[in-house]
Amino acid sequence: MIGKKLALGKKLALVKKLACLGAFAIALLVPSRVQASTDFPVTEIRWWQQGDQTTWQTVRLTVPDQDTTVSAYGGSLRRYDIHVAKMFEITHHLCQTHKNLKGIGWQYEAANGNENMGLFRIRCQTTREVVSGYRLGWTETTRITLEQPSAEKRDRLNKPSNPSNHTQVLEIPTLKIQGGKIDRWMNFVQTIKPRFSSYYQTVAIEKRSISFPANQLTQQLNKTTDLTILLPDRLPWMPSQLKPSEMSIQSQRDRYLICLGKAKPSALKSEETRCQGSPHHPLTAITARKGGSLEPSDRNPANATVRQVKLIHGVPGLYQEFCDPRACQSSLQWQYRGATYRIDARFNEQAILAKVANGAIAAGAR
Repeated sequence: MIGKKLALGKKLALVKKLACLGAFAIALLVPSRVQASTDFPVTEIRWWQQGDQTTWQTVRLTVPDQDTTVSAYGGSLRRYDIHVAKMFEITHHLCQTHKNLKGIGWQYEAANGNENMGLFRIRCQTTREVVSGYRLGWTETTRITLEQPSAEKRDRLNKPSNPSNHTQVLEIPTLKIQGGKIDRWMNFVQTIKPRFSSYYQTVAIEKRSISFPANQLTQQLNKTTDLTILLPDRLPWMPSQLKPSEMSIQSQRDRYLICLGKAKPSALKSEETRCQGSPHHPLTAITARKGGSLEPSDRNPANATVRQVKLIHGVPGLYQEFCDPRACQSSLQWQYRGATYRIDARFNEQAILAKVANGAIAAGAR
């Protein structure tokens, strides 16, 4: 009898042990945002901090994902849903630590910045309501690049006269988007509509463009340069067609420069911004130079953004942007047949630059 009880006790203990192991195995298989939080890939989070008295601040979230609709962790949550959650989490944290803050305007970029996903305006009050409904869980180590104005006076456009930046590491609690809350969060995200500038709406959403006189320019450049000419057939939309007479062209055997607008004196020899550009278009120049490398410019200021990007056909590119007291500038460059090709723009226009560069690569050698 005692032997039977001992045997029965061993069986019960074994069943309990297997039950515990089974529960542990199931827990590993259940999709959980908290368990996977350390896998959240981010290219950069950059905050243009405009002082504690500014009630709305601007932060940019750039992620490496080429496709934000794919599953985040093997479940129904998409990468897009997780990115939006990240914006809410950071906004809530900043609203808690900056009492004058009313909200964050988020610039959301995918594909390392090549895809503009729109502007999301998230109010502090909305984040408090979201946190109340979902609660907060484990913290996630989050790196934010702060671009701050100096103590010097700002110009009339309220831009810093000599900006600097540093990286801040924060432990930010994550939303508990689990179980039955997953579908609810995905439905909530669908109600948040990103905004686009009127220009980007026209160019990227409506896909409007203008013809570019690539053949005429090629004929002219072939007389003076030995480089392979790479030019797009079309440019992003502008109010009127761009005529060859409105462009300035300079070239030598080992380089060429096409200014969309007037060129500055000795522009061809300069490594800096060489063209005044057109008031109707953000692009300022298309250049090529024999040799060179995809290395950041040693003239970049401390607040510059530099990132490696991938263009059409897997061609590697280098994107750079920075702001000085007068304006913001950006450029995208890549290499082909021993030469370095580059497109310049006013403002921070990576998505537009990528489209133009892809167009030039797709058109092929001329």
